[in-house]
Amino acid sequence: MTAQITFTTKSVEAGTNEILLTRATRSSKKDGKEVPAAFKPMFAVVEIPAAITDITDEFIKLAALSGLQAAYQKAVATKLPTDLLRTANGAEQTISISEAELKSILSSEAGDARRITKEAINEAWKAVVSNALHNLCKLRGVASESELPDNVRRQVGARLQKRADFLLSLASTTGVQMYSAEQLTSELEWIIALVEKEQAASDGSWIFVACLDKVSRRLEKLAEIAAEAEAPEDTDEAINIDELF
Repeated sequence: MTAQITFTTKSVEAGTNEILLTRATRSSKKDGKEVPAAFKPMFAVVEIPAAITDITDEFIKLAALSGLQAAYQKAVATKLPTDLLRTANGAEQTISISEAELKSILSSEAGDARRITKEAINEAWKAVVSNALHNLCKLRGVASESELPDNVRRQVGARLQKRADFLLSLASTTGVQMYSAEQLTSELEWIIALVEKEQAASDGSWIFVACLDKVSRRLEKLAEIAAEAEAPEDTDEAINIDELF
């Protein structure tokens, strides 16, 4: 589905199953002088898809409408840049926005909203530790953690904390850059195991998937850097021109 949307400087009103879209800039002040907006405000309406109008839960419908309008506005800002509208002198502008473009924007927005945070990691890690200790008790044939030998609890606790510290470092913008390719690769096996359990749970969990994605992207980047370093150098500069005469 691709929507053809025409923007005009004339004021328009949205119908029952439509969303009002606007494209405008604000006036500003520079050196105490008023700087007018780059162009006249433009308006358009777009039809709300049945997938949203048919939602019976009003709360979910409002959230869906808000997300859809935000996605449209982001697409409009890209397709109608300020420089174009500044020189258009108020002429009508028709653009097309496909369903695939809207889905891409919505997915991107969701990803931005679900940032890897230390709080999210700690919350997810609690369940991992609880499950690990439960399995350890079963393996050792004891009823509770308190019955485990002190040296076993210390050893397992230290290893779990080391893995938790690794995940927590990913919450930093540059955290993943602290590790070499070999270090990152060595952590993949247990992270993948957590991801498989997370996806099997189907309960909205996502944090370990996001962590794995971050590690994978860093490994790809390191592989690209290594490949560039190994590429043969251009030997043109090594030629001694004097020897050719």
